[in-house]
Amino acid sequence: MDMMYTRVVSVVDCGPLPFGEGGVVVGVHPPSAQGPRAADAIGWTLDVLTERPVTTGGTLGGRCSLLRGVSVPATSLLNVSGPRADFPAVCC
Repeated sequence: MDMMYTRVVSVVDCGPLPFGEGGVVVGVHPPSAQGPRAADAIGWTLDVLTERPVTTGGTLGGRCSLLRGVSVPATSLLNVSGPRADFPAVCC
């Protein structure tokens, strides 16, 4: 899943990134278990550099300013960069 530098927006009302908050993907982490669904969004976690500070944000291990980095499940985000075949649709 090649998601680096994709612009995304949160589409869930609970979780580490507030609903409607946007940012850019700066890290991609695959699911820990391999299987037939490993290629889709289920289980993937994305590190997002937010557009503005959020109370749940951190520094992503020193890669960004305080309150600007959040690790988010891929299924809670919507790609707003445009259509890409490698970014599965959100399923909730």
